[in-house]
Amino acid sequence: MTELLGALGALALVAALIVFAMGLARLWVAESYSIAFVLVVFGLFAVAQLLAEALHSLGAFNDGAIRAFWLGLLTLVGILFVWKKRSIPPPRLPSETGPRVIYATLGSLFLLTFITGLLVAPNNWDSLTYHLPRAAQWLQNAGLEFFVTSNARQNVITPLPDVLLAQLLALDDAGHLLHLGQFLGGLSVVVAVAVLTRGFVIRSALATEGPRVALLVATSALIAGTTPMLLSQMSTTQADLVAGVPLAGAIISLIWAMNRRPIASAIILGFSISLALSTKATSLILTAPIAIF
Repeated sequence: MTELLGALGALALVAALIVFAMGLARLWVAESYSIAFVLVVFGLFAVAQLLAEALHSLGAFNDGAIRAFWLGLLTLVGILFVWKKRSIPPPRLPSETGPRVIYATLGSLFLLTFITGLLVAPNNWDSLTYHLPRAAQWLQNAGLEFFVTSNARQNVITPLPDVLLAQLLALDDAGHLLHLGQFLGGLSVVVAVAVLTRGFVIRSALATEGPRVALLVATSALIAGTTPMLLSQMSTTQADLVAGVPLAGAIISLIWAMNRRPIASAIILGFSISLALSTKATSLILTAPIAIF
């Protein structure tokens, strides 16, 4: 019970950071809270990678330094949020019955999936043979350098998914939140699909803003969110949904290009490609066509 309470405390820290950052992103750069959510998850993953590199260079990739950084970041973002709170527009919930039912159904599925990951220990082959051992070894070594192992993947695969695991393990040493990277990755993919659907529907003049667009967007989220592989991986510590985050960022870049925000589009696309290089080869393969488009 004590371990679970500790995990819930760490979860509260991450949730607060996401909420505060979403409000600021909505105020400063994002046209909607959907885009703000994708940008925040994208940004947190990028910060986690940069933090790991910085702490590695200092020989301080350990529990204490990781906790201190994220608590400090939460404090800073929280102060900015309180300062700008009155200027942040409130979120708008869909008023139509159809989309509300769809989102409630998706929310229930995601909640059950999250609870599964919270209560059930990682038990898949990928996690137990190289993802988790690698993350634990990095924390033990206080750095990301190569180490002696019988499994070459622990030294050669891209680092970001396991960097996230190591930092989640530092925040919750009982390991209840190890699936959080995959879970947030899955959510960002579903939200990005909905954002992309809305952008193309409106741009192609199939419909204007209104009930029809809302239903189409909700339906696209339902199709993406009920994909069996997505739901099954959101409670695991693998890397495939983490690899979807750079793709989600590239989708936001595409939307901004369609909305004639070329500088912002180029910036987020550049970061998407960089993050894809640290995540998984398939992520880079899928991000490249968006960059070309």
